[in-house]
Amino acid sequence: MAKKDGTIYFYQLQFSRVTTQLNPDGSFVEHALPALTFKEEFIRLLNTNLNQYHTMTFRDEFSLEVIASGNHINLLPTIGSLALNENTTIIFGKLGRKKDIINFQRRNVNTLKPNDIEKSIDEFFECFTYFYTFYEENNGNPVVTIAFLKAQAAPDIRKLALLSSLMTSPDYKIKVEPIITPNGLALLMNKRIINSINYSVSLPTDDTLAQNIFGVNHEDDFDSFNNLKTLNFTITLKGSKGKNILNNRNILANISERVRTFTNNRNGTNASISAMARNDNEKMIEYDFLDNLFISKTSFDFGTESGWEDIVKAKMHEKYLDLRSDLLQYVR
Repeated sequence: MAKKDGTIYFYQLQFSRVTTQLNPDGSFVEHALPALTFKEEFIRLLNTNLNQYHTMTFRDEFSLEVIASGNHINLLPTIGSLALNENTTIIFGKLGRKKDIINFQRRNVNTLKPNDIEKSIDEFFECFTYFYTFYEENNGNPVVTIAFLKAQAAPDIRKLALLSSLMTSPDYKIKVEPIITPNGLALLMNKRIINSINYSVSLPTDDTLAQNIFGVNHEDDFDSFNNLKTLNFTITLKGSKGKNILNNRNILANISERVRTFTNNRNGTNASISAMARNDNEKMIEYDFLDNLFISKTSFDFGTESGWEDIVKAKMHEKYLDLRSDLLQYVR
């Protein structure tokens, strides 16, 4: 069985009507509209524009495909179940973008013989990724949360905002924004068990600490390397299975600040700090606390009897349910 790593980002959707009134800065005043109004408009939009393959295009270069939908947040929808109506609470689909492949070709792994990528005259290539929308209530107020599997070259989930041009009013406006916490440490501070802390960073190849760790500061060893871009390393503090390693949660803020300083002073990139944590009767979940974004790093197992889309759907649904109570604290 093979694995593919991925990162799921969590966003919130805001819906408003643009008025003719002006703000002091000259922009138009926007009035927020209920999430239920968006849901009605979005379901109508999908039912009007999806074709027989449950797909629609917008702005000429983007596509949206609905793969599955359901009426219960806690139940995993079956692929092909597409009853889009007022009872719909979850939608799983793809967001794609046309790609120019004039500079792409196939090459035989053994002979290295090049071959053109064939397509019919009425076909185009696209790069896509998956999204999952959840409609539910937060303290009595309907909200829309979006889980988005980020993929290189695929469109960003914010492109969903372009769908506002297909709604019944030209004044409707969609905003797709990341869900953030006022303090990235806030969630961790409330967890009873913190089992591990992990820091990773990429340092320039001329960084002396990284050179010492990897041994490439020795002239004889350095000649063994070529085309080095970065030197990556990871430090992990890990406790016994299921055991808490911190008596004082305040140390987390100190760790975060020290890591930021270390990373900046050494021109590091791709830095991340995460911790595995949970409360009683919860799963152990990885929380990233270097920034304030809600993300979830995960592995997808493929090569099983289940199809790839089933695997992605199940994992994204699982991650949303794992983080649901935390997400609903900060979604607006």
